[in-house]
Amino acid sequence: MYVIGGFDPEFDEEALDSLVAAVARFPFSVIRGKVYGDVSMKDSLYWGSGWLWDDTPYSFQPYLSPLMLNKGVVTVIATPGERGDSAHLECTPVSSYYTLTNKTRSRTPSAGRFRVGRDWLVNGNNIIVTGSVDARRTGTVNIFSSQDFFMHTFMERLQARGIRCIPTAGAESEAFETVVKPSAVASSYLFGEFRRDSLSVRMAFYETPVQDVVKQIMKESDNLNAEAMLCRLGVQSSGKKRVSAEDGLSAVRMLIKKLGHNPDRYNLADGCGLSNYNYISPELLVSFLRYAYSRTDVFRKLYKALPIGGVDGTLGFRMKKGTPSHRNVHAKTGSFTAVNCLAGYLKARNGHEIAFAVMNQNALSGREARAFQDAVCDEVIR
Repeated sequence: MYVIGGFDPEFDEEALDSLVAAVARFPFSVIRGKVYGDVSMKDSLYWGSGWLWDDTPYSFQPYLSPLMLNKGVVTVIATPGERGDSAHLECTPVSSYYTLTNKTRSRTPSAGRFRVGRDWLVNGNNIIVTGSVDARRTGTVNIFSSQDFFMHTFMERLQARGIRCIPTAGAESEAFETVVKPSAVASSYLFGEFRRDSLSVRMAFYETPVQDVVKQIMKESDNLNAEAMLCRLGVQSSGKKRVSAEDGLSAVRMLIKKLGHNPDRYNLADGCGLSNYNYISPELLVSFLRYAYSRTDVFRKLYKALPIGGVDGTLGFRMKKGTPSHRNVHAKTGSFTAVNCLAGYLKARNGHEIAFAVMNQNALSGREARAFQDAVCDEVIR
């Protein structure tokens, strides 16, 4: 049986359970051999070019793979008990792929801040939770090797539904294996293939609508979704079954040239902007925004996905009610240390739609940079 990854960044625990349920409806209870996780869609580089090694184990820097469960992230919910006692911890997705060490103390300020981490320096998956828990707390941590996390948990759920996997004689004891060589049926990105002799049967298929992926990218500034979109762009533009980030970036460079800019004047390194190797300009962003505006089919999807000033997403707590920008700005935020950006569309008081981009560099105060951007939008609207 092959589980073929299509780099769906929104594949969550509910999706996994529906996939397992679909497999469990077939008339068998034993798999003789192995279950293969086909990750041939993307190369084996699990981080983007220029991503910082010490940004792990933060959940905003997941380990990339065509097979991902819950964005390769575990969420830990801590609930306090009696003062001095360990807090109660609940983890999702539930899996034996990781272990849990509870060093928390309920309502004990001397225990320090609540933190969730893991033994990432040795690529371990022992989640370590420390600090004082005085109320319900939530923390997240990425998990090393997203594809193995997916497959391990998938196999556990199969077993829970009464399906056993028995490796053939002479095979390694592990019931699953991830492979980078495409299976014979990997031309379409399916989850699950039941193979018998020369026959192949599609057992299940799961795919998140593109609009949902784009909405998550824009509204919540989701890095994983952006990287997945870049990968799928590479597949679509190149026609290849196995791609790298470079295939997606090449497609972007082609559009840069189409818009009348010289691609050699810019440097593109990843899909989400985590890399320090990205070099673009506000002018280029505005060119892209104007291009999108000229394409009704593109603009409708993009505009619908962008955060709205003072309403939702990463602009939900900015551009307060009573300011000109409230509900009149639809824009994407982007930031890391000393860099803070905002680009999108605003509606001026004369009714015109204006595409804009603001980039603040060497801004150690993110709050001041955001206030400046909001003030610029207010002024342009006036």
